[in-house]
Amino acid sequence: MLIDGFDIIERYLRGDLELEAAARSLSFQSLGLFRAAPSTSAEQVGARKLDDLVQRIEAIEAAERLIGRPTATPMRLDTWDPPSDPECFCCSVEVILRGRDAQKDYQMSMRLFACTPTWLAAGASERGWTWRSAPLIVLRWEPAYIRDALAVLMEAGADNTWMQFVERMHLYMESEE
Repeated sequence: MLIDGFDIIERYLRGDLELEAAARSLSFQSLGLFRAAPSTSAEQVGARKLDDLVQRIEAIEAAERLIGRPTATPMRLDTWDPPSDPECFCCSVEVILRGRDAQKDYQMSMRLFACTPTWLAAGASERGWTWRSAPLIVLRWEPAYIRDALAVLMEAGADNTWMQFVERMHLYMESEE
């Protein structure tokens, strides 16, 4: 069941949801809260609660917002020997992701698969199909291609938090377990 922002605000104003839970649910959702000037005491209480909620959301967002762009470093890629056939291969590259927000520094290891079209085609011709988890397709073995692709991937996102960044990276890489 999906709960939208107005549902959360309603539950918070009724007292069914604590300030912290409501603020965390609403943070980074770009909600615009507009209201008329309160005229009754109940409306004034509601307006104060909304002000508290907005302030808490702003504090959460400020603390969790990424400071600078996250980075991705392929581990020791330049020290690898080229594959026996530099135009037909698939390899797994460990990538260290790093980022930070006002609260802490983050680091995570993920796996990127770099494959050539000829390697993918060879696998498909064996079975009639091939299936790989989000590989990076390169024309031939060239570590600079992998570094360039990672640089473009880092610049492509508008991630606000570490979790948003990691979710986006999961579209391209697998977590190290």
